[in-house]
Amino acid sequence: PNGDNVNDIFVVKGKFIQEFQLYIFNRWGQTIYFTNVWNEGWDGETNNTEAPNGVYTWKVIAKDNKGKEIIATGTITLER
Repeated sequence: PNGDNVNDIFVVKGKFIQEFQLYIFNRWGQTIYFTNVWNEGWDGETNNTEAPNGVYTWKVIAKDNKGKEIIATGTITLER
C-alpha cells in the first residue's frame, strides 16, 4: 500500500456470501487483523501502524446463502 489506489487494500471477493470472517496472520501465527464485514479489507496496518514488509497468511471462513461453509487460505506479500 502506497496510496496510489492500486492494490492498496487486500479484499476478498465472492457472491452469495451470508457470513464472513477474514483473518490475517503474521509469520508467528498471531492474528494481526480480523474483520467480519464482507467488503472491508486489510490495508497493511496493524494496531494503527504500518505492518513490516513480508509474507502474511490469510484465512477466510464464510457461509453462502445455502448454508455451505467455505474455508480458503493463502499468502499475501506486503511491499511498500
